[in-house]
Amino acid sequence: MIEFRYFAASVMLVMSLAVICLNGLVIHRMYRECEGFHKICINKAIANILIATAFLVWAAPCSFLNYLYLPDYFNVFFGQIVGWGPYLMSGPFTQLCLTVNRAVAVSCPYWFNKKHKFLWTKVSLGGLWMLSIVMSLPAMMDGCSYIFFVESVSWSPTDTICSRNLSQYVTNLVLLMAIISLSINMITIIKIAIGLGGGVMDQNLSKTRKRKRRNMFIQCVIQDCTHTTDCMLNTYVYTFYSAQWFQFLCGAVSALTVVMMDGGENPPEKLFHDKMMLMETGEENAFIHSAYYYEDSKSLGKNAVAIVATMHKGAVTDLNEYVMRVVGTNSTRRVVTEAKLSTEQDPEESCEYTTVLIQANTVDSMSKLEFETRTGMLELLFSKQKMETPKPVVFCIAPLFAAEQWQSLLTQLHVTKKFGAHLHVYMMTMLENYYQMVREMGELGLMSTQSWHTVKFSQVARPFLEPSRNMELRNPAAAFTDCLLQYKEAAQFVGFMEIEDLLFPVNANYYYEEFEREYEGSMQISALYYQIVEEQSVKYASPDQQSLRALLANAQPGETLRRGRSIVRTERYNSTWTHYSTQAERQPIYLSEQGEQPHHLSKKAITTNAFLRFKNLQYGTEDQLNATVIPQNPMSQDSLLLNEEALKEIEEGIRETLLLPTLQEFIKKLPTEDFYSTKLRECLDEQKSGKGYCVNTKSCKLPSNDKIPCRHSDGLYHSGRIMKPYTWHFVTEFYFTRNLGCYE
Repeated sequence: MIEFRYFAASVMLVMSLAVICLNGLVIHRMYRECEGFHKICINKAIANILIATAFLVWAAPCSFLNYLYLPDYFNVFFGQIVGWGPYLMSGPFTQLCLTVNRAVAVSCPYWFNKKHKFLWTKVSLGGLWMLSIVMSLPAMMDGCSYIFFVESVSWSPTDTICSRNLSQYVTNLVLLMAIISLSINMITIIKIAIGLGGGVMDQNLSKTRKRKRRNMFIQCVIQDCTHTTDCMLNTYVYTFYSAQWFQFLCGAVSALTVVMMDGGENPPEKLFHDKMMLMETGEENAFIHSAYYYEDSKSLGKNAVAIVATMHKGAVTDLNEYVMRVVGTNSTRRVVTEAKLSTEQDPEESCEYTTVLIQANTVDSMSKLEFETRTGMLELLFSKQKMETPKPVVFCIAPLFAAEQWQSLLTQLHVTKKFGAHLHVYMMTMLENYYQMVREMGELGLMSTQSWHTVKFSQVARPFLEPSRNMELRNPAAAFTDCLLQYKEAAQFVGFMEIEDLLFPVNANYYYEEFEREYEGSMQISALYYQIVEEQSVKYASPDQQSLRALLANAQPGETLRRGRSIVRTERYNSTWTHYSTQAERQPIYLSEQGEQPHHLSKKAITTNAFLRFKNLQYGTEDQLNATVIPQNPMSQDSLLLNEEALKEIEEGIRETLLLPTLQEFIKKLPTEDFYSTKLRECLDEQKSGKGYCVNTKSCKLPSNDKIPCRHSDGLYHSGRIMKPYTWHFVTEFYFTRNLGCYE
């Protein structure tokens, strides 16, 4: 008998230390979290530690010594910890709280995130602690106690009517709460299993993943019942056999096992969040540019959502693997899906912010869009994609910044118009009258115009990297992705370029013909990849002297740039970087339903044609204006860039535009000399010479000129509540202002 009590004391010592360590880790892991779930877990862990402490400082030493080493009222006090106050908090009270928390989180998670406040969690837990203490007070009376018996090495009520009644009362309470908890859990698991309720699981999740979640949920239900099992063992089962080892198992071992299991608990509703937590390395900021909803998309699928964002890369280990939850709501239901993130960035640059496409499939006829990260959610404004476009080909123009070369826009507009493309121009900062002219041309339907906004964070929780200095240029990748998503279902081809980049079709009358010929019906071409050839030429300040003939006849071929421009079939790109999609190049495709090895999309290098970049233009002379020679295609010396008939048609279109009555007020005041463009180009060229440098316009120290007013895109900037790992920011109510200058 002596050996057994030493063995029992050793077991209690080891198990109580293990309980304190495990539950201490729970507190350490969760104490900084702000969710109500974490606070419930922390209170449960505190109660478990109190119970284990009673074993450590009382039951184990008394068993070693074989007597009570302190007065009897200490035995009563520790008994109230093991059997009443903290036991009620560790068991039925917090288990019921977790069950309700879990049920609401699964059934209507987004209502829960909006309505559930940490203040209510604190009030509820504080009230339950007070209730458990009040309920344990009767056991402090003589003859009503729950104490430790050295002889049987176990905790048990004293052999009195009062004590037995109180013990029966606790058992019945635990049993009742277990039945309630189990009932709620059964309803919840049915919702998860068949996908009912407000929080429907992603229909695209694999069966394996669903089965895993269900199994883990069942495991959590079993965990909820362990306290009931402990009560039954300690109240009824221990009477079946009087052996000391059996009494010890039903009492001390059962109690310590339950609280030890609590320390290792990992509820299923935390599966998703815990997986995401493993990827999170900090708290950063993200900016939402736009969100689109597609009822049926050729490449995105049915009821698709696509969100264009700029995100800091440092908040997670790998943005391409990071997943968020998106919720779509219509008039009858709400569907929760997991959204995949994909990045588009220059692999050779060290920009901290990158363009990200957030993509998911959600509910039909969606009327409300929200998404969440681990610590909260945000409602998003969204648009539907364009259903038609004037031409089957759309050229997306990178955001105009400190723009003053209006001659380039006129030339681009009419070259693209002649060869069958529609122009979509992003406007950021422009000289006043140039802006007014472009705005009016957009209202006349000559092109599409759209404001493009500086990434700003109006409210942050901690210091952050200034985004404009740590993203590529004016964020053209995000603008191009936005443009692609707008025209994805309306256009056949979309191209991405600067306003100075001109493309003349070779051996074809229209762009559409050339692009179809180059694709050759292949399913493995992701994009047509054209080189860029820099050209030096002339321009003229007077509207009357605008001439495509003079621009081409005086062109001097320069360097062929290392990176080119892409023309894409809209169904093969969902996002893009400035020059091509880094995501599309990785995508496997299967040419048949059999399980052969996949092929991979790749861009096709075009060797017979190229974009001509007329960026370095100098003001020309009268003699240069009268030049008549049409140059040959620099990639194919046996053909001209365009024929005489096409040239005349383009020049006539330029003259007609400059004569439009509504443009006259602005055309008369267009700039006649360069102020910003030369200095900006020199600054960017210097940055590009440094390998691994994040090329941006914000780092350029450019002069200001109060005599040359600028229009700058602006709006009402918003910041969502502080969230982990990203706080989200966006802008609404767009307009152009004169108060920010050209560089802000």
